[in-house]
Formats: sequence, structure tokens, C-alpha cells
Amino acid sequence: MDLATRARSQGAEERASALRSRSGDRGRGARRGPRGPPPRAPAGGGSPPAVRPQGVAVVAGGGGQQGGRQQQQPPRHGHQGVANALSQLFQNADLTYGLQRGDVMGLGDEAFPLELIQAIFPVMVRATLKNIQGLSALEAAIYHIIHLDRDHDVCKAMRITAKFYVDEANRIRREHAQEIRDQQPVEDLEKLGVPHPHLWLALVGGVVQQGERVGAANHLALKQYLDNIKADGTITNDSLCMQIRHCRISYTHDRKLMKIHLEAQGSGVQTQLLDSLKQLGGKLTKGTPPRTHQERLMQLFLDNAETI
Repeated sequence: MDLATRARSQGAEERASALRSRSGDRGRGARRGPRGPPPRAPAGGGSPPAVRPQGVAVVAGGGGQQGGRQQQQPPRHGHQGVANALSQLFQNADLTYGLQRGDVMGLGDEAFPLELIQAIFPVMVRATLKNIQGLSALEAAIYHIIHLDRDHDVCKAMRITAKFYVDEANRIRREHAQEIRDQQPVEDLEKLGVPHPHLWLALVGGVVQQGERVGAANHLALKQYLDNIKADGTITNDSLCMQIRHCRISYTHDRKLMKIHLEAQGSGVQTQLLDSLKQLGGKLTKGTPPRTHQERLMQLFLDNAETI
């Protein structure tokens, strides 16, 4: 172990020990209250002295209960829900800079000390980075990802459809806001359905419009597929979801290309569509994509987190 690693490990242990001490004292005090025997009654009889509950301040003025008045202070914002969520991250102390699950849970509803916030932030960044990398690997394994020029007619058709879907969904939500708040079914929203079948039809339609540039066999298969959907009046958004598992479009890092994410094996024309996109200049990518700028910034922060 080199000197830098040893110093970092020692500092993490000291910080975690101090946090456990502080969080334990605060958490026990907040939950159990002050220790000691219960108040005794006065020697001459009568009721024992009243104990003022937490969060209630007695304002001076007059004598006795009639002259004085009690003012309820606003309750402190509790952190127990936040603590419960954050504690799920603390499963392995080796990944949390020496901090353990009990360090967060012991705080109860007390305010987080600055030291704990400084220790939690790298943990949250690490968890976020891990999730992003896991999603990228998962998408690369189950989806076909095609890079295509953003100004291509196929990409334009998908972008126009995506904008139409968002505008239509927002319009329906505005017009039926009360029904949505009352958790009542909205027929127009159910007919609109999820976005990826709309994008799938825009993708296939944009490719068909390219004519035989995509190859005569591919063009014929895709055109017949669209004609069958138009002729079948029973096709709905839900039924297309059984064929089209995923279809969306997003920008790449250089903003000149767009990525088409696709999984439509159930449609029966996915092979022809992928080959058509290749004919139009699309590039089918395989494997985990390179790290994004956001991932690089997160990793840079974690590499230098011991200086916080």
C-alpha cells in the first residue's frame, strides 16, 4: 500500500468514526429524549411539574396558565425518508469511503452535519455512474443501435413524430387535468398510448419513402408491412407494443448524428429495416458505447474525492 492510499484510508476511517459518534448521539437524543427519573410530586401535594414537550415554546406574559400562552413552533423538516433512501447505498463500506449504513440511519430526524454530506455526495455520484454504465451495457446487449445523419429524411420523420406525440400528450393532460387528478381513465390518453409504436411507424414510413434506394426486396417487404397495417382496422397501439419492444431516437455526442434504438423482432421486418438503414448510410454499432462526457466528469470527481 503506497503512502497516498494509506493516508486516504486512514482519513476515511477517522471521518467515519467521528460521524458514527455524532450521528449516534444525535439519533438517540432525538428518539429517546432526555434520560432520568420521572418528575416527582411536590411535598405538599398537588400535581407534578409539567414537562414541556418538544416543539412547544412557552411565551412569557402574565402568571399561570391563563396569563401565559403556548405557541406551536413549525415542525422541523424530517430527514428520515432521505436517510432510508440513502441507507440503501451503504451496503459495502469499502465503496463508501469508510461510511457505513448505521451512520445515516443513526441520525433519525436530525439535520445532516456537513461531514456527512461531504461523505454522502461521492457515494451518490458513484451509484449514479454505476447505473449509467449499467444501462449503457444493457442497451448495447438488447437493442440494435444505428447511427444516422441527423438531417436525413428518416431522422426528420422520427423527430417530427416525437414532437407531435409530446404536444398531443400535453394537450390531453391539460384538457383532462381534473380526471387525471381524480385517477379517472382518460380515453384520449389511452388511445394515444406509449410513444415507441408511433416512432416505429414513422421509421418504417420514412424508409419506404426512400424507394428502391434501400433495395427492391427491402422496399417491397416494408411497403407490404405498412399496407397490411393500414388495411387492418384492429391494429392499435397496444397490439403494436407486442411486436415493437423498443423504438426511440436520440442525439449522439457530436450532435451531427442521431442514434436509433430498435428492438422489433416481432414485426417480421426488422432484418429488412436494418439492412435498409445500412443502404441509406446508417452504421450499426455493437458493444458498449464509449463513455459520455457526463460519465468522464463523474469519474474525475470520484478520482479526486479524497480532497473534499
